[in-house]
Order: sequence, then structure tokens, then C-alpha cells
Amino acid sequence: MERGAPLDLLGVLRSAHPKAVDEIVFSLRCIANHALDLSCLKLPQINPLRITAAAELLHRVDVSHNQLERLPLEIFLLPNITVLKASHNHLQFLPAFPRWRCTALQILDVSHNEIISPLGSQDYNDFSQFNLNPADSSTAAAMLNKALPYMTPLSDRSTTVPSPTELKKDQSKLKTRLLGTLSGLLQPATKQIKRTTCVPTTIFTMRNLTSVNLRGNRLEELPAWVTVLPKLWSLDLRDNPRLHWLPPELARARGLFLLRVEGLMLSNPPASEIARGSKAVVCYLRSQLKMSISYRHMKLMVIGETAAGKTTLLTYLSGEVNPNRTHQDELLSTVGVSMGMYKCQRSREGRRDMPRPVFFQTLDFAGQHEYDSTHQCFFSQRAVYLGVFDITLGYDGVASLRPWLMSIQACAPGSPVVIVGTHCDVSSNFDDNDILAAVEQECGLGRPASALGSLGLPRIAGLYLVSGTTGEGMDALRDAIYTEAVELTDPHSIFKEPYLQQTVPGSYLELQERLALEAEELKRNSSCPVISHGQLVEVVKRAPPLDIEDSEELSQACRFLHNVGVLMHYEPPPIKSAES
Repeated sequence: MERGAPLDLLGVLRSAHPKAVDEIVFSLRCIANHALDLSCLKLPQINPLRITAAAELLHRVDVSHNQLERLPLEIFLLPNITVLKASHNHLQFLPAFPRWRCTALQILDVSHNEIISPLGSQDYNDFSQFNLNPADSSTAAAMLNKALPYMTPLSDRSTTVPSPTELKKDQSKLKTRLLGTLSGLLQPATKQIKRTTCVPTTIFTMRNLTSVNLRGNRLEELPAWVTVLPKLWSLDLRDNPRLHWLPPELARARGLFLLRVEGLMLSNPPASEIARGSKAVVCYLRSQLKMSISYRHMKLMVIGETAAGKTTLLTYLSGEVNPNRTHQDELLSTVGVSMGMYKCQRSREGRRDMPRPVFFQTLDFAGQHEYDSTHQCFFSQRAVYLGVFDITLGYDGVASLRPWLMSIQACAPGSPVVIVGTHCDVSSNFDDNDILAAVEQECGLGRPASALGSLGLPRIAGLYLVSGTTGEGMDALRDAIYTEAVELTDPHSIFKEPYLQQTVPGSYLELQERLALEAEELKRNSSCPVISHGQLVEVVKRAPPLDIEDSEELSQACRFLHNVGVLMHYEPPPIKSAES
């Protein structure tokens, strides 16, 4: 028989029963290619019987670039489907996840839709509008029997029938499937498909799903089912402007390698971790699953020119005033950076309960200019800064703060700086009005933070005049420091969450305690408290080992402790090849 003969037979079939035969040919194409391609057809809905016709043989379904508002549940009941593409439609939700039975599914792409929550409770039962006239049943079935020997696999868009030899092994199976499909197509219009809500949910796991694309939707929260996918490798959440938070449970997807969240305004995780990539984000979320502890620690950075009274100020604030301290001691300048601890307790002032203290890791910077280049290594945003100047130096004393302020803004934009004038008990021609005018002129006191930022200056949190000898003004300064600390918010959080209300994994604090003991041991041996990365790993693994799972989580713990001033930790920049 000539190759073109089957085409004539199909033409006869189509002329007599066009709709039935088109469905049969379409089913043949799907079965032969293990794929259902209905993309770019502007379809408002999909006939679910086209899906069930080849249910066990379909591996790929592409219904992207249409006008669909919902997907038939039958798609999610396909037992062997591995790829489902439904992007660029008008979907607002997907069928309820427990009803899915596509356990072989590996790739799910529902990007560029209008999904708010990928969960739904629709009935997918009444598809009678797709049924055909039952009078065509016997005739079309007989024609199918005659045409079957000549039919072979067809491409998704093909209109020709190739050689019949390729179907010899599957003709029996194909015939049974197509006759069953035809029977289903020609059921009375009143017959409904059996409800699927009775399928047990306990037997279902999406154990093979590796890629989920939810880009370009209207998600307000990440669907819970995403967090229980054991093989999830890629998750794309970009262009969901209403999504502000990722659940820590997402970290349970241990194989998650590619997490696309660029452009989202997320409060959790912070932007600093997002910038480090998918691995850092997953590590951060994993840390939140662990036991978290309140951590009211912060850095207090004291800056200013040499002999401005910075060390004396810190000594008085911390209550460590030495009665035997001489004038000669006060003339000794700090070398490099002096570090210490300061427990700041706000005055009670009629409060019934004593406010909780804030623990500061203090850094007293040397004012000599030879140390200027090192200061930026210590600046961070989880800190309160004290800009100290000597009142007796007049306008020049205030002007000396400006380079410091610009350095702070460059390294920790928007950080609060409390301006402190010392030696207020010493008579001077520079009165309070002169001091106020100078601070307004040089430091921007009284200007909004946005205006200061454009001038390269940080936020100025107030002006306080104190004496390290009489204690004048110290209580007011102490309360100001406390207030700035408890109100200081994470600039990367869209909800402006205060730092001191955040919790941290208990393993971070255990690491802090171990490193403190390690530093003391080194000092007793007259060694500098500096350790290598290898020694740091040994500290973590020392029995009992800390709950820090990998190098990324260890780096994250060290970055946190660096930001609060407990240790100094610097990671080398990534090495780029000459070609990149």
C-alpha cells in the first residue's frame, strides 16, 4: 500500500465525523510522542478528556501561553508526567496539593500567572460540555479499526502519517487505549466524571519534584507544600511583589541549590544574606529552625580625635572610675583600638519594672591619624556611635568630627551617631549656643536623615555635653545610648524590625563562649588572640560538637559575631578568573 493511502482514509473519516476523528488523531499524536502540547493556542479552557485519553503514556504537558484561568485536576493525576508547563496564563490557583497524584513530576512551571495562593478547592467534576453525540460511537469505532494498522507516531504539529512499521509492537495496546478513549469521548452529555476527592492523601508524596517556577505571580506567602519537597533543586520566586517573607521550613529542602529571589522586598531573610546567594539564604533559614535565643548585644563605637576624652567617657559610663587615676593617666592616648564590655541600664524614672539591660561590646578608637585606615574594618550597622570632641578646642573640636562621620556613612549608612562634648566643667569662651551652632553646621544636627545622607553624613541622634570628672550629663547620655540601641532597626528589613528583638541560634552563643575561652588561653600563654580557620573548625568540632552543620553556617555565625563586636572575622573576596 502506498504511503499516502492512510491520508485518504483519514480524510474520509474526517469528512463524516470530523470532531471524533480529530480527537482520535490528536490522541494518537500524544500517545506516540508521550507529550501533550497545547501551547500558544489562546485556549480559555482544556478538555480534560484529552488528558485522560493518554493518561498513562503522557510524560510532558505544555499548556503555556494560553488564556487558562484554571488547570484541570486530571493533569495532576497523570501518574507518569515529569514536566508540566503552564506559564503565561491567567491562573489564580492550582488544585489543592493533597489531591495531586503525579508522583513522577520533576519540573513544574507556573510562572507569569496571577497565582495568589497555589492552593484551591475547586470541583473539577463537570466536563459535560466537552462530550460528543453518542450516535457517532459505533461508526467511528469501526472506522478506527480499519485505520489503525496504518497509523504511526506523529509529531505534535504534524499533519502527515509516516510509515506504519513503527507501531507494530504497540498496535494492540494502542487500539485498546483509543477505543476506550473514543468510548469516553462519546458518552451521553449528562454523564459526569467520577469525583476524585475520595483518594487518600496519606499515600501521596511529591518525592521527585526538583524544579518549581512561581515567578511573576501575586504570591503573598510561600505555599507550604514547597517546604516538604525532598528533592527540590531549583525554586524561582522572582517578580512576586507581595511576597515579603520566606518560611524557615524551606531549609528542610536540603538539596535546594538555586533559589531565585532577586528583586523581592523580603524581611526574612535579610538582604545581606540574599546578596550572598542561595546557599547562604538556605543556611540562614536553617539556623532559624534551631533553638533561638534573645540576644541583646550590640557594638558601642567611640570615635574622635586624640585626647578628646573618649577613654575617660567610657570608663565613667561603665562605672569603672578609678579613684587613683592621675592626670598623667588621662594624658595617655589609646593605641589602635581598645575593646571592652559595657552593660547599659536605663534609669528607672518612675517605671514599675527595671528595663532590660543592653550589653555593648565597646570599641575605643585611637585618634591618631596613623590609625585612620584601620577604622573602617570595625564599622558596622548593628552599632551605636559616640562622636566625641573636646569643648575647650572650640569650633575646631567640632569640625574634627566631620571626617569620622563621613567614614561611618560610607561603611554603615544611616547609623545613629550621638555627638558628645567633653570637659563641660571647664570654663571656655565657647558657650552652649556656640557649640550648638557648630554642631548644626559641621555635623548636620537637626537635619533629616535623608538630607544628611546626600551630604555623606550619618543620622545625628542628639548632642550631649558631659564631664568625666563631675559626672555632669552622664545620666542623660546613658539614657540616650540605651534608647538608640533598643530602637535601632535592621535597615535590610522592610518592616524595620529592631535588632534587639531578633533571636539568634543557640549555637552562635555557644561558639562565642568557646572563642572567649580560647582567647583567654592564648593570652595566658602570652600569645595574640588570633586563630586560623583550621583552628576555628577544631573549636567547633571539639566535644561536644556545636550544632553547626557546614562551612557556610560557620561563616554565617562568624559574620554575626563580627557584626556585634565579639570577634573580628574577615572573609577573602571571591577570586574571579581573567575571562569573567
